[in-house]
This record gives sequence, C-alpha cells and structure tokens, in this order.
Amino acid sequence: MKRPILIPLLAFAGLLAACVPSLQPFYTEADLVTEPKLIGRWSADNSSDTWEFRKDGEKAYTMIYTDKDGRAGQFDARLFKLGDHMLLDIVPDGDSFHATDLPDVFNAHLLPAHTLIRIESVGPTLMMGFMNVQWLDEHLRENPDAISHSHVKNRVILTATTRHLQAFVRKHGSEEGFFTKPMDLLPD
Repeated sequence: MKRPILIPLLAFAGLLAACVPSLQPFYTEADLVTEPKLIGRWSADNSSDTWEFRKDGEKAYTMIYTDKDGRAGQFDARLFKLGDHMLLDIVPDGDSFHATDLPDVFNAHLLPAHTLIRIESVGPTLMMGFMNVQWLDEHLRENPDAISHSHVKNRVILTATTRHLQAFVRKHGSEEGFFTKPMDLLPD
C-alpha cells in the first residue's frame, strides 16, 4: 500500500512556506545535467529530517523527503543549469501524489506544483536554498507585471511558461534574497 503523500506534504509545508510553487517546470530537457555526488541521504546537524536522492533514469532523480516523525514524501527531481546557477526542480511524484485515505473528489483538487531550489554546493556538504516567497511578494507588489502569477489565499502561484520562468530566474536569481538562506546538509 502506498503511503499517503498528503501528510508529509503538510509537514513539508512549513519549509515550503518560504517557497514559491509554479504550475510549469523551471527547466527544459536541454537544461538537464547530472551530478553523481547528489546521490545519497542528507540531513542537517540540528534536524532529523532527511533528503534522499536516487538516480531515476539518465537525467532524473527521485527525492524522498522524510520528516522527524518518519513520514516520507516522494518527489520527481530534475537538476539543471541556468546561467551560473545549478538548480533543482521538484514536484510531487505522480504515482504517489494523491492521498489514499481521502475521497477522490478531494484528491481531484490537488495539483502537483514545481518548486525551485538553488544548489550552492554538492560535497562534502549539500547546500541548497529555495526560491523565496517573501522576496517575490515584495517584488510583485512593486512590479505586478514582472511575471505571470495568481494569488490563491494570499499565496503566490507562478503561472508563467517555462521560457518566462527561466527569463525571470536569469534576471533576478543572483539578487540578494531571491533564494532563501541555504540549508547546510551533511551526508547521512
């Protein structure tokens, strides 16, 4: 039986509150790269949460996030280069996205969204930071037409095409605060 992904996603929500969901991926197939040092399980000194990366095909990864209570959520992950940035696009795994203990009508309303992570280094530690929702909120207040988006219950959802997402990241990705302060994860 598949574990419901809704529970770990809710646990992950605290971390993702500092992140920006997108309906479209941040990468194209031509942008994809591989990094063998990413494979493995990582955790922070002060946390029992783990981030495990497994190779899943030629240029794909599976990421399994496990919280302190042992609840796990599986994500499809793609590592890619955009300018000087090494980035990771994660989206809940299609096979395990819906919660098995909730009604189908509820599951029909869940949408898998892409999340952008900047990888600052891989080995001996993994340093990664998420696209920062506070930075984006402030930027969109001052520049409402900067990128296609919607607000859903006071949360920004990016609705732009991949091409426009990439142009936005290229333009602003090096600005202070665009990504959250990176987590420093150690091999587990």
